[in-house]
Amino acid sequence: MVALSLQSVQFRPVQQNPSLQRWRPRNFIRCRIAEPTGEPAPLGQKTKYNDGFFEKAFMTLFARKMEKFAAPAKDGIEGKEKGWFDYDYDSFVDVSRRVMQGRNRLQQQQVVREVLLSMLPPGAPEQFRKLFPPTRWAEEFNAALTVPFFQWLVGPSEVVEVEVNGVKQRSGVHIKKCRYLENSGCVGLCVNMCKIPTQDFFTNEFGLPLTMTPNFEDMSCEMVYGQAPPPFEEDPASKQPCFADISFTTQDYTDALEKSILFFEGQRSGVLPPNQRLKWRGNSGLSDGSSYHVNLVGGYYDAGDNVKFGLPMAFTTTLLAWSVIEFGTSMHNQIENTKAAIRWSTDYLLKAATATPGTLYVQVGDPNLDHKCWERPEDMDTPRNVYKVTTQNPGSDVAAETAAALAAASIVFKDSDPSYSSKLLQTAMKVFDFADRYRGSYSDSLSSAVCPFYCSYSGYQDELLWGASWIHRASQNGSYLAYIQSNGHTMGADDDDYSFSWDDKRAGTKILLSKGFLDKRVEEFQVFKAHSDNYICSLIPGTSSFQAQYTPGGLFYKASESNLQYVTSTSFLLLTYAKYLSSNGGIVTCGGSTVTAESLISQAKKQVDYILGDNPAKMSYMVGFGNRYPQHVHHRGSSVPSIHAHPGRISCNDGFQYLYSSSPNPNVLIGAIIGGPDNRDNFADDRNNYQQSEPATYINAPFVGAVAFFSGKN
Repeated sequence: MVALSLQSVQFRPVQQNPSLQRWRPRNFIRCRIAEPTGEPAPLGQKTKYNDGFFEKAFMTLFARKMEKFAAPAKDGIEGKEKGWFDYDYDSFVDVSRRVMQGRNRLQQQQVVREVLLSMLPPGAPEQFRKLFPPTRWAEEFNAALTVPFFQWLVGPSEVVEVEVNGVKQRSGVHIKKCRYLENSGCVGLCVNMCKIPTQDFFTNEFGLPLTMTPNFEDMSCEMVYGQAPPPFEEDPASKQPCFADISFTTQDYTDALEKSILFFEGQRSGVLPPNQRLKWRGNSGLSDGSSYHVNLVGGYYDAGDNVKFGLPMAFTTTLLAWSVIEFGTSMHNQIENTKAAIRWSTDYLLKAATATPGTLYVQVGDPNLDHKCWERPEDMDTPRNVYKVTTQNPGSDVAAETAAALAAASIVFKDSDPSYSSKLLQTAMKVFDFADRYRGSYSDSLSSAVCPFYCSYSGYQDELLWGASWIHRASQNGSYLAYIQSNGHTMGADDDDYSFSWDDKRAGTKILLSKGFLDKRVEEFQVFKAHSDNYICSLIPGTSSFQAQYTPGGLFYKASESNLQYVTSTSFLLLTYAKYLSSNGGIVTCGGSTVTAESLISQAKKQVDYILGDNPAKMSYMVGFGNRYPQHVHHRGSSVPSIHAHPGRISCNDGFQYLYSSSPNPNVLIGAIIGGPDNRDNFADDRNNYQQSEPATYINAPFVGAVAFFSGKN
């Protein structure tokens, strides 16, 4: 990437002139592009241009002039001058990049000035000043000339009405999506090789003031003839970093790891500990379970509401524990914080599993009533109903997932706290026996209390196999191996399902069990290795089995609501399977082709980096990471003033003013990964748009493992 001399690295959108926001399309002159509508391609896609003789002539003319100042091309061939039709737009941009090499900002701009002057006859600037003194007519005339004569450089544009010195006039040009910026993908080229030199040339050489305002959000640009440009140091464009080819360092991933774990402190229910780091939170849910004569204080709120749902909480715990099991050695000083996040949940799950014989408490809070209020957890006055599954009203899915969580966590604490680990494992076995002995879906038993919120759409068979697999890994008890062998075929082992989530555990189970074959050549687990390969092949573009959907910007896309949960869980499975393969020299077989562990890591990295900001919107979808991230998160505690800032109670209905407010959330929910963009990479930072703006514990949990992996890479 070209090194820039822009001095600030703050990333924020360029503020538009208020008068520009009232522009309306008029007299649009179409550029020669291949898009059927004549419009630029959506952000994240490159516009297709069908350049003709006129366009190519200008590209060649400018490129040949700039070649005199350019560093040698990458191929190192010198002395061979390109012909008139050897240039295209890409080569023109390449010449621009090579001109920048070895020059500072002012030197780059001087080159462009010399190139522009060399294309004019002697004395042309003086003649221009005489013909076009800075009058309204001259300003409007030059705006009109810009549209047809510069479309080869900037793409489709139109003359628009603007306000200059209090006077409305048609001396503005709106460039819908600047071709130069789109093709170069570099702010430095835009600012140093186009914006500043062009402004200065018209203002200083021609005497006609010109201001250009690029928008690095959508790659549009506004030109206003007659408006003097600000000094470079005061120009918002000077504060933009290059947004192309964002690359993250080990420290960046370490920072993301710390924040992804910190998020769980914002979701805590119960009495907060003295070392609580998110200080805007307070104690909440202190009477949970009391009306039922059980202690259910603690645990996590699942997302942006105040209900404690057992199924996603248990899945979150399993994935946090799995993250430590596979990538804990890369967590360094965050390992204790991760263990604390796990223990906050397992302490609660132990109480839920042992409070009453033959019973598992699986939820606190009526979701239907809770969702009718917008209040911070500290003020909750909605009914804290308690829901349970029993021998008469079974819930094999939620019980088996709880068993999986306790078993996985027992591995995490095996060395640091053996007695706690043993308690976790013994409880896991009892809860699993309960799940298996009294079979049934908790959705059927609890109906509207859990549906449609966390309805068990996949049934309970996948959780039974998942739970048995985790207890087998934690205990190495042969009876669980026998259970897996006897029941695998009826519990989804033969199904090639292509998602992994709080509801569907099949893909995760196969990856987990494949380790037994890869590590120890346990023949009974070979079938899981084959099915894991099928799952992986479905994700990798170019394989014969590829069937996943990706956005134009490269994001794995599964669902319109909370899509990033599938991105984080899939990335975690890719990295975990890559680890298993690397340890044993294995590969993934996709029909007649093979995929290496390195390819899986590369695919996972694209997803992780997209979430952190390497995406068409150049936005981090982790709150608090990077310079640009969502400000209107769909989260009650984050959006309502904290009890420290507003000690007085904020009632159920009074809180809705904060839901509908256009102001950013007053409390930053650091580390929260939200639902994310749609299938066209579009994202609306809107608190009411819960599908895209709501965080959840099960989005973050697998991401902890993924960023831990990359934080440990050099």
